[in-house]
Amino acid sequence: MKEKNLINEFLNLLEKLSILEREAKDEIAEIPKDIYSNINKYKQILKNDIGLDSYFQLQTLEKLEKKLKLQRLKKLLLYTVSDIDISHKLTDEELKLYQDIKALINQFLEYDQKPIEDNKPKEDNGPKEVEKDKLTEVRNEVENETVQILIDLEEYYSIDGKKYGPFKAGEIIKIDKNEAKWLIESGYAKKLD
Repeated sequence: MKEKNLINEFLNLLEKLSILEREAKDEIAEIPKDIYSNINKYKQILKNDIGLDSYFQLQTLEKLEKKLKLQRLKKLLLYTVSDIDISHKLTDEELKLYQDIKALINQFLEYDQKPIEDNKPKEDNGPKEVEKDKLTEVRNEVENETVQILIDLEEYYSIDGKKYGPFKAGEIIKIDKNEAKWLIESGYAKKLD
């Protein structure tokens, strides 16, 4: 019974924190640094209890956790592009996410995109050009993979700056192995043998 009261008090605290976060508007509210570890602790307690009350408390806890995380995540993302330091208001888990996103943004801002080569006609080099074409064809066979696109994809740029797409669902394409791997893992394509 004592444990149930503690869980109810914790659920009330989460609700209050969610309200505090909402009322803070664009500011990120300071919350207990151990809130997420406590959420996980109480989730584990509730998962180990087979009672119906525990099931409903677990559902409520997960709903409040998601609500609080989404409220804070929206603000955290906005702050990552500003120069305002909010690290003192973040939990350890949020701070790690904040630092990782900041690093990715800085990496993106510093990314030096290679200029696109112009499409000037190549000089006629006779038989050497044919040999180069064969070599390129063999290299492409080794470095490319055939996949079938599962959903319509808009044009996009890969991390190395190469342009891909647009692709239509059902389209079969040969594409760089790394890009194919990403498309497959993301559920956008399937590998063909």
